[in-house]
Amino acid sequence: MVLHASRAALSALALILATSCSETAKQPEAPADDFLGFGGQLAPVEDSVWDQSWRAPDVKWQGWTELHVAPIVAEHLGEAAWCSDCALDELPTKRAELAESFREKIELAFREDPLHVLEPVREVGAKTVVLEIAIVDVVPARSWFNARGAAPAGVSGHGSIAIEGRILDGRTGRLLSTFADREDCAADLVSGANADWCCHAPLLFDRWSQRLVGLAHAAKEGRLGNTTAVPTHSW
Repeated sequence: MVLHASRAALSALALILATSCSETAKQPEAPADDFLGFGGQLAPVEDSVWDQSWRAPDVKWQGWTELHVAPIVAEHLGEAAWCSDCALDELPTKRAELAESFREKIELAFREDPLHVLEPVREVGAKTVVLEIAIVDVVPARSWFNARGAAPAGVSGHGSIAIEGRILDGRTGRLLSTFADREDCAADLVSGANADWCCHAPLLFDRWSQRLVGLAHAAKEGRLGNTTAVPTHSW
């Protein structure tokens, strides 16, 4: 499950996740801005854990044994409308840190998976699936905004992050799945006016990492169904 180089160059903390970030505390769905060219082609899937997703039909997921997580794209951070009135501290540095942190968390989650359904690798081989992810929005908690004046219209809650991703066959490049998701943090992690604007990212990255492992288990066991939407865009 990687972003191609041309596009610039996704261990459970179960207790923390259960108490700090709620799977059911969703606000708006992942943005419809279509950062990566396929958002308009995503379709809701009844059994999906994502806000929107698509899976190619008749994929034999059991044929892959390795996972390559591509360098995660974070170049879109800072483009959302609310960012125009806020000075995000060290944005270029934070983009790089968030991207690398997310990639490492996904790899660690698969490495520590007791079933080892997919072994994380840095080189793509014949039995490798490639995961490409972009972090498209990181919204700070309302308390972070309030500590600096006032929250922009429409900003509420304890912070959220939106991602878009796709999975490809490492050997053929065939598109196997696309997804988009926004997750909200259910607890305020901001402490003081100098708290990091993206302090909720590690918990949400952990949640997505464990979700991806769970989906890999379901795929290996043949518990993923098909969808009928056909993607017409590529990155």
